[in-house]
Amino acid sequence: MKAELRLIIGDSAATLFIEPPPALSSLKENEEAILDYDFIKPWKETLLENRIMAIKSVETIEGEMEGVYRSRSTQAVAVLPLYISDDFFGFISFEDCYEQRTWRKSELDFLTLISEMLSNAFERRKLQLELVQSEERLLQANQLAKLGHWEWNVEDDKVIWSKEIFDFFKYDSENSPPSFAKQKDLYKKDSYNLLQKRVENAIKVGGPYELELQANPEKFGVKYFHIMGIPEMKDGTLVRLFGSMQDITERKLSALQIEDQNYSLRKLNNELDLIMKILSHDLKSPINQAKGLVRLLEIDPTNKEIMGHMNKSIKRLQEITDDLLNLAINDRIKVEPEEIFWDNFVNLCIEEHEGSDGFDQIDWQINIQGKNEFITDSKRLKIVIRNLLSNAVKYRNTDNEKPSFIKVEVDCKEHEVTLEVSDNGLGIAKEKLELIFEMFYQVDKTTKGVGLGLHIVKQMLEKINGKVEVSSVEKEGTTFKVLLPMLT
Repeated sequence: MKAELRLIIGDSAATLFIEPPPALSSLKENEEAILDYDFIKPWKETLLENRIMAIKSVETIEGEMEGVYRSRSTQAVAVLPLYISDDFFGFISFEDCYEQRTWRKSELDFLTLISEMLSNAFERRKLQLELVQSEERLLQANQLAKLGHWEWNVEDDKVIWSKEIFDFFKYDSENSPPSFAKQKDLYKKDSYNLLQKRVENAIKVGGPYELELQANPEKFGVKYFHIMGIPEMKDGTLVRLFGSMQDITERKLSALQIEDQNYSLRKLNNELDLIMKILSHDLKSPINQAKGLVRLLEIDPTNKEIMGHMNKSIKRLQEITDDLLNLAINDRIKVEPEEIFWDNFVNLCIEEHEGSDGFDQIDWQINIQGKNEFITDSKRLKIVIRNLLSNAVKYRNTDNEKPSFIKVEVDCKEHEVTLEVSDNGLGIAKEKLELIFEMFYQVDKTTKGVGLGLHIVKQMLEKINGKVEVSSVEKEGTTFKVLLPMLT
């Protein structure tokens, strides 16, 4: 059985093959079987290394697969393996049915994005299956409840435990349990404080109580208990308190695991929604525009105006791809502290904007104070500064009577730094300031963009324990202040 999905993108066709489609629970068993098919054997080594096979001409392919591609009039093909949690699942490919050619980097990047989107979808299904399994384990934990009983005689301060509670706290049952006042060391501090309040309330009101407590982690590791208490009153005075204690550690950990999985599912759903929105609209627009310009160039290949528009479409496509990749790497790549030097680092970030519209008309100002050396994740910080500068350039002041400036100020202390990017541009209305870091929010709908730049700034800074503040006055300018601790 062969599953095939073809996505038409411009002059290319993306085809996903799964032969045969394996069950999520048996990926390892199917991996070798799939890769040992005759037509895949020549690619086996490259696919297992999770690398793209970019083939300029299918005439170089030997064996059965050449015939398969010829039957579809395929001239060139780029193939990328599809993995779920490091397990091989199949592969996805771009096919050009018009000409033999070398694949562009932007096309290979786009193929990688689609592969990641599909992997996320399959990963979500896998998490859903794990969620069901966790819920089944939770049910079993309820059926096999570990329950003990306790009693406290107030008059002589005598505590009685059942055997199960002795086992919970690893006490020798030959000895007497600790008095109520000495049980402080059995629980985590905030749990014991909560227990005290509930007991005091039971004494005043005379009613039952129940609560969840955590054992002292230094003595007993990770342990959670559900406790119920019933007061026995005589002439308005508490004489005895008794109840039950249940070890709910397994249930609690399962619930925490389910909570984490639900968070992961929500996050995956949000990422998929993001990618689908961009694929269906934001990427489609520059691609269609480029296709139209290509047709015009075929008529007049020397038209510089058309070439200029073509370059703008390609630049916009690259910006969208960069935003998507930046969102993806922020969650998937660990934080890597390294030393930077502010004077060089800031200048490099500014140089990246050379060639941007209006760059030469801007008065660039740099002010470095304090220490020049700093330790942080340079890749994430570079994205932060680049996006802030890009925003300042995009919304710069274009009034010739009021020259534009963009100022970068760094005040680096021993263990933290304050970085400000300010301009005298268009500014932001007060009521919009709280919205500018939201995904897809655009202050000015007339400008080209997806609305991800400032959202990425906030996400990147949160990953390295930083934060960003903004102040702005319409028609006067905007200042972004980044507060960042040194990483160790």
